[in-house]
Amino acid sequence: NEDSRGTTTLSLGFSDALPEDLKQVVIEVDSITFRRTGVEDVTVDNFTIPALGLTAVDTFQVNLLQYRGRNQLVVITDLELESGTYSQLQVRVLGGDVNRSYVQQADDTLRELSVSGGVLTLPGASFARSNQAYTVEFSLAQSLQSQASDNRYIMSAEGIRLENNATAASLSGRVDSSLFDSV
Repeated sequence: NEDSRGTTTLSLGFSDALPEDLKQVVIEVDSITFRRTGVEDVTVDNFTIPALGLTAVDTFQVNLLQYRGRNQLVVITDLELESGTYSQLQVRVLGGDVNRSYVQQADDTLRELSVSGGVLTLPGASFARSNQAYTVEFSLAQSLQSQASDNRYIMSAEGIRLENNATAASLSGRVDSSLFDSV
């Protein structure tokens, strides 16, 4: 029963699950755009990220392997948006240069990381009139693909999702070891 008129205050973080045999998966983000039908897009292209020691920068780099599971890098804080349904979230990633976005393999080899069209386009969300926190979960095991033919990696939006932190589920607990110790 939340009101969809007015404004919302949004925080957005980045997080990921662990892919195998990689030391770093670094992306350089240029902008984040919230798209809504019939209303002008809201584009964030200036970032202040205290966790990275950054203030009012045009782009930022993040090693996604440092932010797994509940651990996330908050890249937008207290952004005021009009409440309502946003059709897409677009993350513009700078690629085409191993100094911008790259993958460091287990043998320390650096390989270029590219995003098709330079933009990861995710389904949007409905933002109610309240404080809300969301996370872009990258799921690199699904979204990152090695291209052996040209010695680079490609990241697609497949597997990447936008999660509402208030409703996202997590599971924790203990399992009796006797369940695994039997033949």
